[in-house]
Amino acid sequence: KMDLVKEPEFLTRVASGRTDTVCISARTGVGKDSLQDAIEVALQAQLLQIDVMVPYDKGWLIGEIHEKGVVNTEEYTADGTIINCHVPVELGQKIATLEGMEDVSKQIEAQYEMAL
Repeated sequence: KMDLVKEPEFLTRVASGRTDTVCISARTGVGKDSLQDAIEVALQAQLLQIDVMVPYDKGWLIGEIHEKGVVNTEEYTADGTIINCHVPVELGQKIATLEGMEDVSKQIEAQYEMAL
């Protein structure tokens, strides 16, 4: 809350050295975009990124991905819907257990390895 300090420039300098701090002014709107970016990064860090081809007979899954995740791209093909998305871990694991979705399991494992 930059509006509440006497020296906002000092606060900005201190905060710039921290990865988990954003300076924002409700009055002027300064820092609003930085806060939005920080929230997006924090939320996406809690999600798995997957690329999956969902056959049309599992179309219910597309609705669940839209409801619980963030869809980046969606392409309709003769065999089903190709979707690139970020989903909660639980949904990613659920998708990976479905028949024909073994590739999702490999994607999840790769992301866990990168996080270590």
